[in-house]
Amino acid sequence: PVLAHSLLVARATQLRLRARGLTPEQALPYVRWALVHDVPEAVTGDMTHPLQLALGPEFKRAWEALQESIIRAYWSAKLQSSWKSKVDFPSAEIQVEVKKVDVAILNCERNCRGLFPVPE
Repeated sequence: PVLAHSLLVARATQLRLRARGLTPEQALPYVRWALVHDVPEAVTGDMTHPLQLALGPEFKRAWEALQESIIRAYWSAKLQSSWKSKVDFPSAEIQVEVKKVDVAILNCERNCRGLFPVPE
């Protein structure tokens, strides 16, 4: 579910930015961030937002620290070599824009449960 969600967020981000007139090259940092925005779930497992909120501010800080450490390590090593171009850690603007799409996709996923069954 996490990978499928990240792919949906990446595609929706790409379409949203295209509609706003950004070129594919301009949209690329946003799409890259969308692909890895939930990477801590590779460690924690899929966690719903209400559960994350219920765990409180300490969890939020720990989540953000985990996210940053995993992504910085991955971003600098793997992405630099595989994407053949300099990749800077995403700006706050990029993170906020992707978060907007993430929330919209989460709402769609929540409201469409059962409409599109996921194969086992």
